[in-house]
Amino acid sequence: KVLIRKGADLVRIGLSILFLVLIGYACNDETPPRAEITVLDDFGVAIDAARVIIYCTEAGCIVSDTATTAFDGVAQFEFKLPAVLKVEAFKVTESTIDTGFPPVTIILGDDSLCGDEFITLITDEVAKKTVIVTNCN
Repeated sequence: KVLIRKGADLVRIGLSILFLVLIGYACNDETPPRAEITVLDDFGVAIDAARVIIYCTEAGCIVSDTATTAFDGVAQFEFKLPAVLKVEAFKVTESTIDTGFPPVTIILGDDSLCGDEFITLITDEVAKKTVIVTNCN
């Protein structure tokens, strides 16, 4: 009787531990979808200080964010819900011609860079996308 009782106690303890582990996993909060956008030129060189705009293209969808790439060409984003979003990246060089009278004329440089892609965001994941930028012309 003593051995049977100890065995039953061990089974109860084991089931209690299993139950607590399962409850712990069930209560685990999901992390929001994140995006890591890397902007490179067509030679594979990271583009720092590029402007990255990420937004929804579907009707009625109001999701958008903007960031600037760091020295390594990477911009980071975090969103509330999963989505498929468009990514546009550009680095504009410009010259300003001040004629002394308004309006001031801004001329885009020949070496301005542009590119775009789509990215799919998934809960609990960091979606990574590389955007290759080339001359905007």
